[in-house]
Amino acid sequence: MRKWLLILLSAMAVLVANCNTARNTGTTVKEGTVAAAQEAGDKIEDVGDVAEGVADKTEDVAQKAAEKTEDATITSAIKTKMASDDLVKASAIDVDTRDGHVTLSGTVRSHAEHERALSIARSVAGVKGVTDRLTIQPNK
Repeated sequence: MRKWLLILLSAMAVLVANCNTARNTGTTVKEGTVAAAQEAGDKIEDVGDVAEGVADKTEDVAQKAAEKTEDATITSAIKTKMASDDLVKASAIDVDTRDGHVTLSGTVRSHAEHERALSIARSVAGVKGVTDRLTIQPNK
């Protein structure tokens, strides 16, 4: 009987030791799982921040592209109006548009042509201002 009692006590000691090890291992696994989940959450936040930055940059690029397109449309409209005007010699006038601000440069043959070119530039939708760099040379 004493032999059986020793076996039973030994078995119980092994079970208790195994339970403590399992419990400690479970705690370690749980803590490791929580730490991994927190790290994954941090990485997801980082990815979200990067995605937000990319979205902002994309919006900026789209805005700049729209502005460039609008500037090109303004320049084209001015050149088209000048080309169809009997007084203005469009081929002698350079039109540059940046952010809706138009710069006219080149030569015109008369004061009337000068005023007409400025008037045409100012009449186009989207023009915010006109810089006059035209010179009058009557013999041109």
